[in-house]
Order: sequence, then structure tokens, then C-alpha cells
Amino acid sequence: PRVIGSVLAPFVESLLAGAFAAVVGAAPSRVEQSVFEIHAHESLMLKDPHPKVEFTGVLCQTPLEVLAGAGHQDPRVIGSVLAPFVESLLAGSSAKQGEVTALCQPSSTQMLEMVELQLGLRKEQTALSWRMLQEHGNVSGTTDLLLIDEARRAQGASGSDWVVGLSYEPTIGVEGILLKRARSPTAPVRSPDRGPPCVLGLASAWPEQFRYQQAQILEQLLAQRKDLSPEDRAFAKSVYEGTQVERRALALPLEQLYTKPPDAQSAAAQARGANSALRDTAVKAATSALREWGGRYQDITHVIWGSLSYRLNPGMDYELVSHLGLSPSVKRLAVDHMGCLGGYRLLALASQIAASDASYRVLLAYGETSAMLGPSLPEGQLSKFDIMSVSLFSDGAAALVVGGVPAGRERVLFEVHAAKSQLVEIG
Repeated sequence: PRVIGSVLAPFVESLLAGAFAAVVGAAPSRVEQSVFEIHAHESLMLKDPHPKVEFTGVLCQTPLEVLAGAGHQDPRVIGSVLAPFVESLLAGSSAKQGEVTALCQPSSTQMLEMVELQLGLRKEQTALSWRMLQEHGNVSGTTDLLLIDEARRAQGASGSDWVVGLSYEPTIGVEGILLKRARSPTAPVRSPDRGPPCVLGLASAWPEQFRYQQAQILEQLLAQRKDLSPEDRAFAKSVYEGTQVERRALALPLEQLYTKPPDAQSAAAQARGANSALRDTAVKAATSALREWGGRYQDITHVIWGSLSYRLNPGMDYELVSHLGLSPSVKRLAVDHMGCLGGYRLLALASQIAASDASYRVLLAYGETSAMLGPSLPEGQLSKFDIMSVSLFSDGAAALVVGGVPAGRERVLFEVHAAKSQLVEIG
């Protein structure tokens, strides 16, 4: 354990250190200067993901071999899909595979060598990826964007302006993007919107077997936390009753709501149960929304998932695609830790995606498993914030299907006419 501990911290530090930022827009104005044009993007999800990794805080609560990715060390896992994937990515463009600059996720030397072999790439085409690996290591998903920043300053391989970005989790899937160094505005311009984006399906779901009266939940807090002071007990009664919540869904048995598990194994089992309940609830909501929409599941082009509390990898976006039988090429996005702001923000994002192409259909799902707040309370005296945090939040999920111009039998539930965000300055 001492040896593993001595290498784990620097390993994680090197994996996560780094940042990238970019401004993306369409139809540049006279004062704006394009760096790259985005001509195409593709996603491919593979079956049978590697064992799930649970996250606690920043670090992973998992053996080092899982964190490093035992399955990730076998490049053959994705080798067979790379060639047709890139062929599809380049289709419709004038880019030639033997001339593009290839920005490949530098997860290991074996992976880079495999990509070169499978795609027939020369070393000069992957030079930026090798240099990134040597000088910076792997900064997870940030590496993909750091490579783009490197590419803007480098001369294109064989004089070509085309740039292909490839990232992969060898037992999860592949992401690809086709860029072109901006010389003149050649990217296709989409036709103007013919109307606002629309909500075409909408549903909610709860872990029904765990719906309790608020009075029951308060009773369990007072019974299971015998260490609460008289002042804390009085405050808890006031807060629980003051919320005006009558009943809540919390995906744990009543007797576990405020009791810390006796050991790590029990805690892991409890977390798995809560995550499974959230997955089932999210799938239920998504299924109902898709049914109301009435379209073919294979026509869903994008999946967006939001949550503050789901901490597994692969994430819920992967679970939704797998359990619903969506296309493996659906474009997935998971957003976490936006809290109460997340629902409307992600609906705005889904609407912007849908408005960009009349054929896009976006499945948006958002869910929480707040039940884990109770067992996570600190021992001894609780702060007023601790008590308030477990008095209000509950478990559940909602899902929507968002599209542009309705087609066929699609029925519009709502039109999305505007969305706005504002950060509030304090002090």
C-alpha cells in the first residue's frame, strides 16, 4: 500500500493538471478572425464498458489498476473500428487521410502506435500528439483541446489545412472532429430557422418504492441521530415543517436515511443501490418522453445528461444510450455540479443544438439521488446548513425530447423562444 500510495498522488496530479478555453461562433463578423472551421464531428459508443469507477471528491475510490485503466492498456479493443470511423468523419469533405494533421488522444505510446498502424498515418502526421505525451502527459479530456491549440501554431502535415481530432476510451467509445485551418470561410452555412425549437416529449419519474411522508423522514433523523443536541433537534423540527414539503422520494430504506454505513463495503453497496435507483428512474422518464414524442429511437441525434449526484464512469449518458437502445453514434454530453441552475441551462443548450439543424432530435435527461446526503452527514454537532440540506432535497428524474421544425406526427408541447443566463455579483 505504501508503494501504491506514493505513485497514486503524482499520477492523478499529472493526469488532471491543465486547462483550455476557446470561443466558438458562426458567421464571423468583420472584426472576428477564424482560427479553425468545424466541418464535421462523429461519436461511436462501444458495447460492454470497463468496470464502473466510483468517484469520491477529486480522487477515485478504486484500485490503481482500474484508475490507470487495465482495459485501456489493450489498444486492440478499438483498433477494429477506427478506420471506418475516420472514413465516415472525412466523408463529404476534400480531406485526405494521408495528408491530415492527426490530433490523437495520447493515452499511451501503445495507443498512439496502434492509431498510426490502423489508419496508416506517418509520424509527421501524429507529431503533435507525441510531443504532447512527452511534454505534458495526459490531461484527460482537456488534452484534446490542448492539441487543437498546438495545431493552430504548427504547419499542417504535407501542407494540408485539414485537422482530424480523435479521442477514445478503449472500452467505451470514440469521439472525432474534423477541423480546417481558416483561410477563407468555406464551412457550409445552414438555412435560417423556420421557427423556434420545440419540446416534443416530456416526462417525469420518481423512485416510487421510496416515497415517504416528510414527518416520517424527520422522525428518522431524530431517531437515528441520537447525538443531536436539543438545540439541533428543535431547529430540525422547525426547518422540516417550515419547508412545507409533504412527501419526498429518497432512494434508501427509512432505517438507512441518516445512518452512516458500518464499513467501506457497506457504504459502497449503499451507493450502488442509490445509483441504480437513479438509473432506473432516469430510464423510466426518458422512455416516457420518447413514447410521447413518437419518433424512432434511432433518430435521436444527441443525448444530454445533467446531475449533481451521479458519480460513476461510464456516466448516465452511456447508461441511457445502452438501456434505451439508441444509436451508438449518438452524440453524448454529461454536465454535472450546476445544481438548481442545471435544468433550464441544459434545456437552453438542447434548444440551441436543435435550432442548428432541423433534423436534430435531442434527448435531455436530468436526475438526482439526494438520498446519499443523509448518511454523509458529519458525526457530532451539525451545522444549520447540514440540517437544511437534508430537509428539502429529494430523488427523481425528468426527460424531454427537443427538436427544431416538427415533422410528421410530432406534436409541439412548448416552443422555446428565449434563454438567458446571468451571474450575480455579490459584495
